[in-house]
Amino acid sequence: HTHIGFIAGSPEDMDGDTGARLRAFQAAQTYVMSKFAFLVSRDLREKLFGHLLRLSPAQLETKTTGGLISRVTWDVNVLEGCMGQPVVELIQAPATITITLVAMVAINWKLTLTVLCVAPLLALLISAAGRKVRVLTNYVQDRVGGLNGDLTETLSSARVVQSFAREPFEMERVGKANRAYFRDALRSAWIAESLSLS
Repeated sequence: HTHIGFIAGSPEDMDGDTGARLRAFQAAQTYVMSKFAFLVSRDLREKLFGHLLRLSPAQLETKTTGGLISRVTWDVNVLEGCMGQPVVELIQAPATITITLVAMVAINWKLTLTVLCVAPLLALLISAAGRKVRVLTNYVQDRVGGLNGDLTETLSSARVVQSFAREPFEMERVGKANRAYFRDALRSAWIAESLSLS
């Protein structure tokens, strides 16, 4: 990755002390942002777990065990992935766009104007794809919750399952949930990757 490439270039393009200092700065930047993401997710997990413990029995009965586990693990991990380096890139994006537009106008202002006219249509398409990704992400989270629930239920009653020779049934049930998760996760990843290439 080139964390500050639009300002100082890539360390690989530099020689001697300049490239070494830039690599050291990027490593420190990555460490600090990763630490920030880990600290936030750590505190969030603890607060979320405390909140779940304070729920009434009636409220807990409306949720599956797997769904609750998914909220504490999967959802927090997704949030953790949105912090760190993505935050740095979000901060850098306005400067990158501004510099790019200035360069485009300097090279060919007519072509730049044409691109800006098409930009709203592209923004609408990207927004629609983004909504689709969010819907699929919710499906994936539900699938993870269902899979966790099936695994928890099956493993916690393994002796009963074995006593009644229900292993094939449970394997098929968990396998069905696992395949459903795979399909939704793959669709979400495909759309997200297509969106990143647009």
